Amino acid sequence: MLGLAFDLHGGREGEALDIIISNASDKPIYEQISSQIKEAILAGDLEEGQALPSIRSLANDLHVSVITTKRAYSDL
Repeated sequence: MLGLAFDLHGGREGEALDIIISNASDKPIYEQISSQIKEAILAGDLEEGQALPSIRSLANDLHVSVITTKRAYSDL
Protein backbone atom coordinates (compact mmCIF):
# COMPACT_ATOMS: atom_id res chain seq x y z
CA MET A 1 0.00 0.00 0.00
CA LEU A 2 1.44 3.32 -1.05
CA GLY A 3 0.41 6.16 1.21
CA LEU A 4 1.35 9.69 2.18
CA ALA A 5 0.81 11.28 5.57
CA PHE A 6 0.22 14.90 6.49
CA ASP A 7 0.36 16.05 10.09
CA LEU A 8 -2.50 18.38 10.90
CA HIS A 9 -2.32 19.48 14.51
CA GLY A 10 -5.53 18.40 16.13
CA GLY A 11 -7.54 19.91 18.94
CA ARG A 12 -5.86 17.87 21.65
CA GLU A 13 -2.57 19.31 22.73
CA GLY A 14 0.46 17.41 21.49
CA GLU A 15 -1.48 15.20 19.08
CA ALA A 16 -1.47 15.30 15.30
CA LEU A 17 -3.93 14.04 12.76
CA ASP A 18 -2.42 11.95 10.01
CA ILE A 19 -4.18 12.09 6.66
CA ILE A 20 -3.07 9.02 4.78
CA ILE A 21 -3.86 8.59 1.12
CA SER A 22 -3.32 5.51 -0.98
CA ASN A 23 -3.18 5.25 -4.75
CA ALA A 24 -4.00 1.55 -4.37
CA SER A 25 -7.36 2.26 -2.71
CA ASP A 26 -10.66 1.80 -4.54
CA LYS A 27 -11.79 5.04 -2.92
CA PRO A 28 -10.98 8.29 -4.80
CA ILE A 29 -8.29 10.42 -3.14
CA TYR A 30 -10.68 13.31 -2.43
CA GLU A 31 -12.96 10.89 -0.54
CA GLN A 32 -10.00 9.51 1.42
CA ILE A 33 -9.12 13.04 2.53
CA SER A 34 -12.64 14.19 3.38
CA SER A 35 -13.58 10.98 5.21
CA GLN A 36 -10.47 11.16 7.40
CA ILE A 37 -11.17 14.79 8.29
CA LYS A 38 -14.82 13.93 9.07
CA GLU A 39 -13.69 11.03 11.28
CA ALA A 40 -11.31 13.36 13.15
CA ILE A 41 -14.13 15.85 13.74
CA LEU A 42 -16.48 13.14 15.03
CA ALA A 43 -13.75 11.71 17.27
CA GLY A 44 -13.07 15.16 18.75
CA ASP A 45 -9.56 15.36 17.33
CA LEU A 46 -10.51 18.58 15.54
CA GLU A 47 -12.43 21.19 17.49
CA GLU A 48 -15.22 23.40 16.25
CA GLY A 49 -13.85 26.53 14.62
CA GLN A 50 -10.35 25.11 14.24
CA ALA A 51 -8.84 26.21 10.96
CA LEU A 52 -7.90 23.62 8.37
CA PRO A 53 -4.91 24.15 6.10
CA SER A 54 -5.56 26.08 2.90
CA ILE A 55 -6.50 24.08 -0.17
CA ARG A 56 -3.13 24.81 -1.78
CA SER A 57 -1.17 24.01 1.36
CA LEU A 58 -2.89 20.66 1.84
CA ALA A 59 -2.46 19.80 -1.84
CA ASN A 60 1.23 20.65 -1.62
CA ASP A 61 1.78 18.61 1.55
CA LEU A 62 -0.07 15.58 0.21
CA HIS A 63 1.40 15.90 -3.31
CA VAL A 64 -2.04 15.93 -4.93
CA SER A 65 -3.87 18.34 -7.21
CA VAL A 66 -5.45 21.52 -5.83
CA ILE A 67 -8.64 20.33 -7.53
CA THR A 68 -8.51 17.15 -5.42
CA THR A 69 -8.27 19.04 -2.12
CA LYS A 70 -10.91 21.54 -3.26
CA ARG A 71 -13.28 18.64 -3.93
CA ALA A 72 -12.47 17.07 -0.55
CA TYR A 73 -13.18 20.35 1.26
CA SER A 74 -16.43 20.88 -0.65
CA ASP A 75 -17.58 17.44 0.53
CA LEU A 76 -17.14 18.53 4.13
